Amino acid sequence: MSHETAFIFVHGAWHGAWCYKKVVNILATQDYLTIAHDLPGHGLSAKFPVSYFQRPLKEPGEFNTERSPVAAVTLDDYVEQVVNTVHQVTDQGKKVVLVGHSLGGIVLNAVGEKLGSPEIARLIYLTAFMPPNNSSITEILARESQADQKVVPLLKADPAQVGALRIDWNSLDPAYLTLVKEAFCGDINATDFQAIANFLTPDTPAQPFATLVQVSPQKWGSIPRTYIKCTEDWALRPTAQAEMIANADAFTPENPTQVISLTSSHSPFFSQPENLVNALISSINGS
Repeated sequence: MSHETAFIFVHGAWHGAWCYKKVVNILATQDYLTIAHDLPGHGLSAKFPVSYFQRPLKEPGEFNTERSPVAAVTLDDYVEQVVNTVHQVTDQGKKVVLVGHSLGGIVLNAVGEKLGSPEIARLIYLTAFMPPNNSSITEILARESQADQKVVPLLKADPAQVGALRIDWNSLDPAYLTLVKEAFCGDINATDFQAIANFLTPDTPAQPFATLVQVSPQKWGSIPRTYIKCTEDWALRPTAQAEMIANADAFTPENPTQVISLTSSHSPFFSQPENLVNALISSINGS
């Protein structure tokens, strides 16, 4: 018999629904309904700068300046898609648990504020951005707690100029690729990371990073939430994760964040999917 809880997964920047495949498969064997869609401009709906396919890249060259074909994608586009999915699931009588990774956390903030409880049974932030009220991911990235993160130095273009955060996953520079792996998948072997990098797309829209999101204790703050901290994360640093959790708890002292820690890089759905599934199930069971 299937569980009354359904997991809806929201992926992060440069990724797609595919990144949750291992986790979704494990949950399916335990009779959980699981849904993972590509966000607009990602996965199978991604669009690529033409210069990305011109190898070797010229430094500096078009890849550093070409306007992104996904520059017009907004946070509202993400939210609309996720809200529609939530309604489809709740219409089936299921309790919805939203799981957001990295960039996906800002989607959880916005959807949680739009729908509130009980339409959303729980928000689970997987080493995800959880900015305070009227704040943005860009502001979190500028904080001292993120000073030693390894993602921003990888960017190959000015986001304000091209409309996207651009990474060269197919770089011919071994030193650059080493830094990419350290930032996202430090606990994954090189061969497996090559396969993963082949699916990642170069552009993630810049607008959602800079969008201010309002949350209130009455709506977003009424939903039980879990934060899964990844202690070896070089994309979203543990100090920044702890800072966001503390801010959220100060904002809703009667609804503190449940915190679960994994000794993991930024991508536990690749490196330790079984442990991640155990954390997800533990979060909804209150253990």
